[in-house]
Amino acid sequence: MYVAVFNYSESEPAAMKVELARLGLEGTGTYEVTDLWTGASREVRGVLEVALTPAQSVILHLKRR
Repeated sequence: MYVAVFNYSESEPAAMKVELARLGLEGTGTYEVTDLWTGASREVRGVLEVALTPAQSVILHLKRR
């Protein structure tokens, strides 16, 4: 699954939290999250948390572990 996250504010950072179940994924499962622009990977479980600087966006690939 791919997820795009946007911070539309040009002056304020944003901390986004999205429950995996809300994305249609198994909320108790573990997922590998890869930032498609930087290649950085991490694991998440239950909630996807993304910190964005002003006017930043990310595209993430979520894969079940």
